[in-house]
Amino acid sequence: MDRMPDDQCAVCDSLENQIMQALTEIGLAADLEHIRDADRIANYRAKTTPALIINGKLMGSGAVPANSQIQNWLKEFGHNPQAGDLMDKSVFIKNIAFSEAHRLVDLVDYENGRVVSRTFAQNPSASITLFAFDKGEGVSTHTAPGDALLQVLDGKALVNIDGKEMTVGAGEVVVMPANIPHSVNAVERFNMLLTVVK
Repeated sequence: MDRMPDDQCAVCDSLENQIMQALTEIGLAADLEHIRDADRIANYRAKTTPALIINGKLMGSGAVPANSQIQNWLKEFGHNPQAGDLMDKSVFIKNIAFSEAHRLVDLVDYENGRVVSRTFAQNPSASITLFAFDKGEGVSTHTAPGDALLQVLDGKALVNIDGKEMTVGAGEVVVMPANIPHSVNAVERFNMLLTVVK
């Protein structure tokens, strides 16, 4: 795949982080794909990068929008018309059938070149989100407003917390402290449950 220059990649990574944060804050599950192939980018008629496309619609390009603007776009355009609108009532746990046994690794599928997520809970105090990362995908360095418990369910992740790197494998957990820079990258395809307590 063709890659943008490193400085442009950093801005694109920043947009990806903003989108993931916005999805978590509004409690919306979504498939997130970071496209780096120049031909595929051109197909969306994006004149500059980074560009944000939601369900095939180009929302903006050339800058990283404010978190509030991303949230507004996601609320308006981020639902699947065939599956119904966003949930219109408060729930504690969502996006999972109640009173049934589940294997967490089966609840999100790996997809080439994508980070796939499913949010189970989101409120001002905590969030619980399940992720599947394709090899080579990740979340660039950022901070979070709460302590984040990362539990690897399958595969391996390279976690960097304030410059300290560690490889975390299936069955292992690591806590990423609030307001401390950290990043997560897929050494191989991996699946994780992320619980953030604020």
